[in-house]
Amino acid sequence: MKWQQVQDSPDAAHVVVLDPGEEAVAALTGFARDAKDHRRTAVDEQCEVLSLLGDVAVGE
Repeated sequence: MKWQQVQDSPDAAHVVVLDPGEEAVAALTGFARDAKDHRRTAVDEQCEVLSLLGDVAVGE
């Protein structure tokens, strides 16, 4: 996996390029853990969040 930050904070944006055969959700989860640039959001009740946002492109 390779990545590059293309926009600075407060709305930082990154481009992430996965290696062939690399599992997308696992790789992006690891990237998010390593980035350590998270905004805290208070959640006062039990909830479930499932979302994978962003643009996905296939290149050669």
